[in-house]
Amino acid sequence: MKAIHSRSMILLLLIFIQACVFNTGTPLAAETVAPKTSLVLDATDLLDISDLQLENIDLDQLPGRYISEQGGSVLYLNITPQTKDSWIVERVYTEPSMQNMSKKYTIQKTEFGLADKKGNLIVRQTSEGLIAFENNSELDAIPRDYWIHYIKQE
Repeated sequence: MKAIHSRSMILLLLIFIQACVFNTGTPLAAETVAPKTSLVLDATDLLDISDLQLENIDLDQLPGRYISEQGGSVLYLNITPQTKDSWIVERVYTEPSMQNMSKKYTIQKTEFGLADKKGNLIVRQTSEGLIAFENNSELDAIPRDYWIHYIKQE
């Protein structure tokens, strides 16, 4: 009975150590974050990501307000610097006769572009603004099947 108890304790200890090692709080690697889809919703059109001019992230140009309109609904991304290496992204969903719904993320630079630590928001820069992929938007109106193209407002 002592041998079974000792094995159980060792197994629990190994699980705990593994959880500590993998929960380091460091940004996700590109292969962990990169969505499998190449489809992008650009206003009401569904494009392939190759149809857009992707650019390297220009961190100086990143802060600002971005917009994506799909029919009657409008999505906004408001990006503000938090530290020199991280930014706050507030995504706001608006639709006529409905209360605005928002969600905030803290993003950091990764090998892939920008992402939050859990990979729930991934951002890449285009010639007109950003494309964003939300893994867990908590809104039916924001699908997990494709990126959304946001145009930077001046």
